[in-house]
Amino acid sequence: MRCTHWRRVPLDLVREARERSAAECVDRAVQCQLAPHDDGEHCGLLGGDLDEYGTALWLR
Repeated sequence: MRCTHWRRVPLDLVREARERSAAECVDRAVQCQLAPHDDGEHCGLLGGDLDEYGTALWLR
């Protein structure tokens, strides 16, 4: 089970994520990937690369 919090990703961050990532698709809204919680920071996965380093872009 994970947190139900969703966050829209600002367009300027979507553009920057596309420039920094080899991933063709960056979502405009992301769901928090942490376990359910009511306070604190939320962390959503913007995109990941399946390259030799296995990089990922996160929105916090």
